[in-house]
Amino acid sequence: MTHSNDRRGVLIVAGGWHDERPGGANKLPTDFARFLAARGHDVAYLCPSAEVDRPSTTAIDGVVLKRYPSPDAPSPSIDNVRRHLQSAREATRAVLAERRVDALLGHNQLQYFGAAAVCPRRVRRCYGVHSPFAQELREHVAAAPTLRQRIAWKGASWMERRILSVSDLVHCDSAYSRALMESTYPGLIDGRAVVLPGWVDARKFRPRPAERDLLRTRLGEPWREGMATFFTLRRLVPRMGLDNLIEAVASLAGGGYRFRLVVGGEGPERPRLEALAGARGVADRVAFIGRVAEERIADTFAAADCFVLPTRALECFGLIVLEAFASGVPVVGVPVGSIPEVMGPEFAAWIADDNQAPALARRMADVLDGRLVADPEQLRARALEFEFHAVACRHERVLIGPSVREPEGAPRAGR
Repeated sequence: MTHSNDRRGVLIVAGGWHDERPGGANKLPTDFARFLAARGHDVAYLCPSAEVDRPSTTAIDGVVLKRYPSPDAPSPSIDNVRRHLQSAREATRAVLAERRVDALLGHNQLQYFGAAAVCPRRVRRCYGVHSPFAQELREHVAAAPTLRQRIAWKGASWMERRILSVSDLVHCDSAYSRALMESTYPGLIDGRAVVLPGWVDARKFRPRPAERDLLRTRLGEPWREGMATFFTLRRLVPRMGLDNLIEAVASLAGGGYRFRLVVGGEGPERPRLEALAGARGVADRVAFIGRVAEERIADTFAAADCFVLPTRALECFGLIVLEAFASGVPVVGVPVGSIPEVMGPEFAAWIADDNQAPALARRMADVLDGRLVADPEQLRARALEFEFHAVACRHERVLIGPSVREPEGAPRAGR
C-alpha cells in the first residue's frame, strides 16, 4: 500500500476492459489498473465498450471504469476514428472535473490521442507501445489493400507521430519493440523510450503434468487422453502464421506421426484456415475451439504437451510464451519479433530456423521424437522472471514515480 504522500491520480486509457474484451492488449492495462488501485492510487480507466449504449461509470475493484459505446462502422472508418476521439476527449474532461490526474497511461492510440489533447501539461503522458499503429493495420490486411486502407495507414502513421511528440515517456514491451519504434520514427523518441515487459500470473498458470489426462477429460473434445497434443492460442488473422502451422501439421501427418493440434482464438481467418486443413487432409488433426473462456484458460494451457507460436510478423512481446512456461509447457517458437527475447537463450533449441512450414515441422518432429525435452521447473523459472507483482511494481515506479531510471533486478528480456 502506498503512503498518502505517494498516492497518485492515474488515468488509464485502453481499447477495452479485459473482463469484457479479452486479449493481451487489454489484459496488461486492466491488471495494472487493479494493481494500482490496490496499492492506494486513485485510478480511472477509460475505454470503449460494446456492452453499453451510452456513457457509463462503474466502480470495479477500486477502479473507476468509464466506458463509452464502441463505434461499429466497418473498419477502417473515419467516422469510427472521429467518434473514438470525441468520446475519449469528453470522458477525459469528465475525469479531470472529478479528480486530480497526475499521470495519463495510454494503451490504445485512439483513446490516448483524444485524452492527451485535453489533459493539462502538468499531467505526465506515458504512451505504451504494444506494436506500431500503422504496421499493425498493414499486417491485418491482405496483399491488395484498398484505397481506404492505404489512407488509414497514412492516418495511423500521422497520429502515432503526433502521439510520440506529446508523450513524456514511451514504454515498450520488449527491446525488439523499442528498436522497431526507433527505426520507424527516427528522431521522434529522443531517449524517452524504456522497456517495460509484461507479466505473467504465476499463481494462475502452474505446472500440472500429473493432472494432464484429468484436465483433458474435464475440457472434453477435442482434448483426448494419451494423445500428443500441440496447442496455440491466437487471433485468427494473417500475421499470426497459422496457415504455415497447418501446412506443418500436414507434413508431419504425411510422415506417419500421431498427434493433434488444438487452435484457440477467433478471427476472420477461421473459415480459410478450416478450409486449408480440409484441403490438406488434416481436418481430423486440427481442431478449432474458438475463444477460450478466461476461467478455462489455465486448464487449457496445462492440458497441452507443447505450445506452438508460428507468428509471421510483429510479435512485440508474446505473453502466451510466459503463460505456457509458467504452466510447465514448452514452446516451439520462431525467430520473429520478440519471441527469442522472451523465450530466453536457454531455450534457443526450441526456436525453428524460420517461420515457414518445413522449419516448424522439423521442430515439432523433434518434440514428438523426444529429441527436444523440457524441464517444467526450468520453464517455470523463466516465467517467474516476469512474475506479476515484481514487474507491476517496476511499471509503477517508472510510469508514475518520480524517476524513469531502470530499476535494479529487471527481467532479462529487454535489458
